[in-house]
Amino acid sequence: MIDDFKHTSLIKGYPISFDKYVAAKGISTMSIILVFILEIFLCSLPLIYFRGLGDPNYPVAVFDGNYEIYSITKYIGISVLYMIFIAIFVILLSIILNVLLKNMYLTLFVEMFLFALPLLFPRLVSLIPFNPFNYINFTDLLDGKSLELAHPVGLNSTHGLIYIGISIVILIVIANVFLSTGKLKRV
Repeated sequence: MIDDFKHTSLIKGYPISFDKYVAAKGISTMSIILVFILEIFLCSLPLIYFRGLGDPNYPVAVFDGNYEIYSITKYIGISVLYMIFIAIFVILLSIILNVLLKNMYLTLFVEMFLFALPLLFPRLVSLIPFNPFNYINFTDLLDGKSLELAHPVGLNSTHGLIYIGISIVILIVIANVFLSTGKLKRV
């Protein structure tokens, strides 16, 4: 988004406001991510039904407060739901950080640091279990890896979806407040 405004001759003639431009950029990014998720799902689904290549009822052990057994199709459904929630969360966070920091690389490093924060400081996972970044690595979450930490904490996927969903709502409110007050401006 920042690179687009460095070349203002490309967008100067567009009769759209900045908030509509940001919304269109976010929607187009989310649609690309949804196409990739759909492609992964559609390309892997036929492998389940070819003879000898998979069983849709094969059991997968998942930690969701207690260890439970899910079928592969239920596990794929939960994974797709998590990917969509994480994609929306990351896109909203990127939009806000990209406009506030005005540097694409700084935004990338801040997001990478926030993602790596639970890995770098595992004690924070037990101190702040409602941090949405604890739930971004959903494969480790579903495997129960948080129980293997020095200070074990039982993170589960339901709480992860709730905390990421609440964070999405908060980020939408913040973006709307910024856009409505005019604090987000062209760089």
